[in-house]
Formats: sequence, C-alpha cells, structure tokens
Amino acid sequence: MSLFDYSFLNRISPKVKIKKSFKEIKASYLWRIRIATSLFFFGMGFCFASWASRIPDLKLTLGLSEAALGSILFALPAGQLLAMPFSGKLVNRYGSRKIAIIALFMYAICL
Repeated sequence: MSLFDYSFLNRISPKVKIKKSFKEIKASYLWRIRIATSLFFFGMGFCFASWASRIPDLKLTLGLSEAALGSILFALPAGQLLAMPFSGKLVNRYGSRKIAIIALFMYAICL
C-alpha cells in the first residue's frame, strides 16, 4: 500500500462523491490549490498585522485597562474556535472558494 491509499480523500464521509483519486489530480491543479491557499493566508496575515500594529493606539483612544484589552483580544480566537464546527458544514454546502472569499472579507471588516 502506498502513502496515498490513506490520504484525506479516502477518509471523506460517504456523502461526498470523489470524481478523481489523488493520484489522478494534475500537477497544475495542485499548484493552483497551493497558490490559492498561500494567497488566502497572506491576506489573513496582512489583515491581522495591520490591525495588530494599531492595538496600543486603540487602547489609548478607548481608554481601556490591561484587563479590558486582554478580554477584547481574547474574543478573536474564541470566535474562531466557536465558528470551526460550522465552517465545515458551510464548505460542504457552498464550496471552499466561496467560503474562503467571504471569510477573508468578513475578517477584514471585523478588524
């Protein structure tokens, strides 16, 4: 048995129809997936970096204490953890491309 026999494509729930095996996917398609994923994470990192550099200014402007700022900063990862169970269902229903685009814009708006 090869490494690909136990790939993530073989572990997907039976509801999902797989038209091609992992071995049959063209290298150009895998390259496009890699580029899209890299661009998505670059966009998310760019949004977070632009927001993170303004944290001290926001603290002074809003007059927050250290505890209040910590509570607000905790809301971002807490919200991400709460959204994880729903994100899989949304991706199965609408596709990963649509959800990734919407998530990137919503992330930028929320920050």
